[in-house]
Amino acid sequence: MEVRNKSNGSKSVEKVHPWRKCGKGQHLVREHHVHTHPSKKNPDGTDTICHEYCANNPSGKDELSFAEIKFISNTYFADLSGPPTPHMLTKKFRYADKYDVEIRGWVQYWNDIFKLDEPLDADVVKALIATESSFDPKPEGPPTCLWSNAT
Repeated sequence: MEVRNKSNGSKSVEKVHPWRKCGKGQHLVREHHVHTHPSKKNPDGTDTICHEYCANNPSGKDELSFAEIKFISNTYFADLSGPPTPHMLTKKFRYADKYDVEIRGWVQYWNDIFKLDEPLDADVVKALIATESSFDPKPEGPPTCLWSNAT
């Protein structure tokens, strides 16, 4: 699906990554309803749908909007294969494998963007998430520390 570029109306722009809907320096604005208040011209007001479009970022920098993050995740990640390795952390972290699809997808995305000599490792990212959040989407109580530097 092509998204119209609001700034110039064209459909083709240079993209930072092939998975992106919008070009460099733009972000995706999701479809939304617009209500126009009553006026002399429209005494009852109007309700219309503004279809999704790519808008220029005021800063000119590249940004990923929530709408584009959802689009990329839902469109491209399910069919990817490779690390992170499942079942390595599930004894200690019940939800450790729940986010493998997202970890795999975003690690590939950022490796494609940065083209590092030593790319990000999905297993290392997964281990980092385990130590930072325990993969708990709704933690109860204060954060816990898995180790201590206290002497």
